[in-house]
Amino acid sequence: MKNIKLIRTVLAVSFLLVFSGCYTPESTTGVEILPQRLKTIAIPTIVNSTEYYGINEDLTTGLIEKFIQNGRLTIADEKDADCMLKGEIIKYKRIPLSYDENDIVEQYRLRMIVNLIFVDLSDNTILWDEIWRETEAGTEIGGIVEEVRFFVSGDNAETEELARERIVTELSEEIIKRTIYGW
Repeated sequence: MKNIKLIRTVLAVSFLLVFSGCYTPESTTGVEILPQRLKTIAIPTIVNSTEYYGINEDLTTGLIEKFIQNGRLTIADEKDADCMLKGEIIKYKRIPLSYDENDIVEQYRLRMIVNLIFVDLSDNTILWDEIWRETEAGTEIGGIVEEVRFFVSGDNAETEELARERIVTELSEEIIKRTIYGW
């Protein structure tokens, strides 16, 4: 009888230890890894190295909105900020996935790759970075990669603009997770 009570107590305490601190308003990604001394963040306009006009402004706005929603870091000018998130969109591709019987595209995949550097401005220390590169073998590694699929015909048809909004939202959420909670 005494052993059963001990086992129940150990299990209850283990459960509380495992799950305490795992809830955040934005997600259930885990415990915050961001140093508590960081209170403000600067997010300069993301650089756009693609031929698609305006996607950098969409991503910058999406990031700012997600940081405001999260509430952990307050948006500030670079001169007043504790840290800074700098980024560059290096790839934006619309890739055909499926065709109808007349060889007209039915579904596309949007793929966006972003390089990011997160810097502690007190001493210009890079807290983390994600930089895309291609290896000698031709494989791509690094960067933050996000993909969404969208149909251009049928009941589930969607415009590329709406799919781009989804990819920006998903990228922004992923960047928040990595910045505040780590990988």
